[in-house]
Amino acid sequence: MALANSDGQLNAQVELYRNAFAVVKGMALKSALDLRIADAIDHHGGAITLAQLAADLTLHPSKIPCLRRLMRTLAVSGIFTVQHPAVGAAKEPVYTLTPLSRLLVGSSNLVPITSMVLHPTFVTPFLGIGKWFQNDLPPDQCCLFKQTHGESVWELTGHDTAFDALFNDAMVSDSNFIMDIVIKEHGEVFQGISSLVDVVGGLGAVAQAISKAFPEVKCSVLDLGHVVANAPSGTLVEYVAGDMFESIPPANAIFLKWVLHDWSDEECIKILKNCRKAILSKDIGGKNELPSDQHCIFKQTHGESVWDLADHDMALNTIINEGMVSDSTFIMDIVVKEHATVFEGISSLVDVGGGLGGAAQAISKAFPEVKCSVLDLGHVVAQAPSGTLVEYVTGDMFESVPPANAIFLKWVLHDWSDEECIKILKTCRKAISSKDIGGKVIIIDIVFGAGPSDQKHGELHALYDLYMMFINGIERDEQEWKKIFLDAGFSGYKIMPILGFRSIIEVYP
Repeated sequence: MALANSDGQLNAQVELYRNAFAVVKGMALKSALDLRIADAIDHHGGAITLAQLAADLTLHPSKIPCLRRLMRTLAVSGIFTVQHPAVGAAKEPVYTLTPLSRLLVGSSNLVPITSMVLHPTFVTPFLGIGKWFQNDLPPDQCCLFKQTHGESVWELTGHDTAFDALFNDAMVSDSNFIMDIVIKEHGEVFQGISSLVDVVGGLGAVAQAISKAFPEVKCSVLDLGHVVANAPSGTLVEYVAGDMFESIPPANAIFLKWVLHDWSDEECIKILKNCRKAILSKDIGGKNELPSDQHCIFKQTHGESVWDLADHDMALNTIINEGMVSDSTFIMDIVVKEHATVFEGISSLVDVGGGLGGAAQAISKAFPEVKCSVLDLGHVVAQAPSGTLVEYVTGDMFESVPPANAIFLKWVLHDWSDEECIKILKTCRKAISSKDIGGKVIIIDIVFGAGPSDQKHGELHALYDLYMMFINGIERDEQEWKKIFLDAGFSGYKIMPILGFRSIIEVYP
């Protein structure tokens, strides 16, 4: 009995330490990204020895034993695999790529968004989570990010070009990845849409992907001025500077990818109400599709919200932009290739908060008939690439969203409270066409509990929800999403849990 009890205690200790050292797992992955280990393996044909890897990384010989330990951890974590030679063989172990690490190589890799998540600016706030719980300020006045950096994520992207670029690149990489799947496999989401606004579409990766796949859809992106300032030119996407909490340009459909999980219920209601005002009635195709921050954990740490910090911290702004571009590139490639029906019938689309236009460009490339625009803040639009078919518009999604057949919101609403989300969605509603002619808001975001029911997805949903708390963001379940949509004035919605841990949500006027 004592032995069994000891075994139980020892097993519990193992689990305790696994949790305690989970941060090391993330930092090991970060080191693999920093050292570009996956690229090194890929350049060697998919298999590499430790000696070859050390040579490629130009490491000092004294670091080779440490590199072996790092690779062992990465192999145990499933990042890479290690193939040991037969007993007695003179060959060295060989490291190879796994399905996971293959996402870190190639043109549509997810390195930017993974690097953003593991960037010190985003990791540091969690060191103060205990302190944040003990302070007397409500979450809507001080999130983890603001507690750490003194400003919100959005404020930081507004002035920190490096952080803004990090953020935008991350969103583009995710948009490129997920939208490729959405467009190829679920293109019916965009059937009957003539115009679309991607709310907080950043640099327009989502809007561009929709525009390319559905050239008949006029795509626009609504985002803050500093985001729209960096939007690429020469694309079919129009970029509008504005605030989704104020208004959203009218369109047939409003798209929200990874937007509403950033905000509280109250903020989301504000956003969705604006989306409701922007889009046409459900009868002519109007719908929303969805892939608080006064002093949150981030603000407690940094003295301002992540957005305030990004507004003047160019390094942070670059980090955010690059992270968003990375995510958009990754996810939009999937959306466009496998869920293209989402964009069918759309003639114009605005990617609200679309950053550097990763998602909008993917849509525009896949659906050249869709006129895609990106709406973002000025400091973001200022960094937007030129020579694309996406139009970049400086604006604030809380104020207004350019009119379009559809509005696109990728990873936007999860940053905001319910009230802010409702405000954003209300501006989206004003911007889109009626449902009868394809008007809708397209959101790519997490729907807590939706999708695969395995432990890994459930754990990731929980971790993401806790993570979003650092800027007073939130991951919502279906009932929480429904409340926001209805409070924003929409008549209905459809959730499609088809993007791994994320879903595509169509919201109809």
